[in-house]
Amino acid sequence: MVREPSLHITKSVLIEIYRDLGYGFYESVSMVEEIMMRAKAKSIHTRTVTISDDKLEKKLNKLLKSSRADADLFARIIYTTRKHKLKHKGISQIKPGGRDWETVKEITGQALEFCEEYDLNPRKGFILYAEIGISKMKKFILNKFLGMYEGICERYEAVTEIGGDEDSEMTEVMYKHYNSFIISNTGIFTDLKLIPEKYVYFVKARQQAKELNLSPKIYIDAQFEELDFTKNIPHPSQLVGVKAIERVMRYCYKNQIRVDGKH
Repeated sequence: MVREPSLHITKSVLIEIYRDLGYGFYESVSMVEEIMMRAKAKSIHTRTVTISDDKLEKKLNKLLKSSRADADLFARIIYTTRKHKLKHKGISQIKPGGRDWETVKEITGQALEFCEEYDLNPRKGFILYAEIGISKMKKFILNKFLGMYEGICERYEAVTEIGGDEDSEMTEVMYKHYNSFIISNTGIFTDLKLIPEKYVYFVKARQQAKELNLSPKIYIDAQFEELDFTKNIPHPSQLVGVKAIERVMRYCYKNQIRVDGKH
């Protein structure tokens, strides 16, 4: 029996496909919303199980493939990063047979998976994995690495996307305008540029504003005004997505702003 083809993509990718086919931005978003709503009831439940099983098997294989040489390399990188880059005192390199060796092997398995996922050679990937993980710890505790895989991936993706921002100056304009609202209302300033996982949303929001032919300042004005009823500061993640676009549309309608660059 021939297996029937199936599809598994994100909403944003589907919107982009519609854009490539020549549909307008609003029309693409509207059509994808309708498709997602109708398709939800017809989703392939067995796919989730298969993906989960595949991932578990993949992780197990990574642990088994974490050779002594790999673990040795990762242990050296941790030691070098702490001693020479972070200037930690009174530390020693973890050796085979030591009490933390099995933990290092398990972390190395995760680091190998990180390398494969982002197509990095082991040395470069291990350095990134170690440095990102340590940077997310207030105090270095080796075991913390075991629960940090998703957080390290999220940080790496955010830093990579921020580094590839094609209009970083305009993103900075949007970010400063966002902060001006917060400072004027609270007097408090938190530099989100130090938290890539949050700052990356300004890159995404700037891109979304560009799609709408809106200036970053008007885009941010819309988010604050339309969320004012909540009496809360909009989280950076609220600046992107379909809901954010809807807030812009309401704001532009109320203020007679044409979404065609003429404002």
